[in-house]
Amino acid sequence: MKPETAFAQFQVVVNADPAQLATARSRRDAFVTALESESDIDKVVVGGSLRRGTQRAPISDVDVYAVFSSVAHPTWGDAGASADEAIELVADRVAALLGTDGSHVHLLNEDGGTGTHVRLKGRRRHSVKCFIDVPGDDVGFTVDVVPALRHPDGGLLIPERNLDDPQNGTWIRTDPEALVSMVEKRQEAWSEWIPTVRVLKYWSELAGTGMSSLYVEVLALSALPTDAPRTEAIQRFFTSAEWAATAQLQDPSGLCGAIQPDLDVEAARTCLAEAAKLSGKARTDETNEQDNDAVCAWRQLFGREFPEPSCGCDGANAKVDAAVGAAVAAPAVIAPKRRPVKQSPQG
Repeated sequence: MKPETAFAQFQVVVNADPAQLATARSRRDAFVTALESESDIDKVVVGGSLRRGTQRAPISDVDVYAVFSSVAHPTWGDAGASADEAIELVADRVAALLGTDGSHVHLLNEDGGTGTHVRLKGRRRHSVKCFIDVPGDDVGFTVDVVPALRHPDGGLLIPERNLDDPQNGTWIRTDPEALVSMVEKRQEAWSEWIPTVRVLKYWSELAGTGMSSLYVEVLALSALPTDAPRTEAIQRFFTSAEWAATAQLQDPSGLCGAIQPDLDVEAARTCLAEAAKLSGKARTDETNEQDNDAVCAWRQLFGREFPEPSCGCDGANAKVDAAVGAAVAAPAVIAPKRRPVKQSPQG
């Protein structure tokens, strides 16, 4: 089996199911249509990995930014109670538009029918997390709605609610559209860039690196090349990312500071270093035309969902199965203790 054939098959595992993807987009678009019908909302900006195409299965949430008119809300943007006010207003609007008795068409059910509505609106630091009513699913699909203003110098101004003292919040700048543009340029340079980012996110979650999905994506902007075949590009990513990973990895728009300042960098680098070794072996085997050995090395890295050649992988299979059985995703990688992820609101 050729490594590229194996990766093409593996991509199907990594990608979201087309039906789920269509449902997610439909639900996102329902929020956009409903919110843009409001006279004081100038535009709804769509952000997040679904907008950029870098999402992987399963899709659990989407992000939208409701850009309000600064004329209609002249006190927004000032420190104080306006951050809390903006978030509460969005919660009320979502209920009026898409709640049980909402004025707009309800969101799609998983089976393609209508009638689903927003059943719970959790107020967060920057957004309102809207849970979609999926029968039998206690977690459910969510849409994060972020109130925003256009900043005169570019990007958006979004509220940062003070959870301990709602009357003493603030507003911060962000630019989700900047990341969308950067990803689009990478994809134009190499048609496999976005699919490969999904593969890297899969590995990161599987290996227990502690890196957030957004962190991996931003890391790929600097470490994943656009001028090489996929297997070489992945190997070069791991080699570069081992040294590029830092708690100070910045929001690419230059507005939100460090993406994941509490990242356990040592643990992440340990995972990246081991991945660099395994991917290096896979590339060497491929260069020596030992394709089956190369595929087995990639399988050891990406786990038992990665295809194996018809002749099997023998020892590599044992390593994969033993690691998965021990709740360690990538066999030769020791998963670090996971900590709650705190990251910038970018993306």
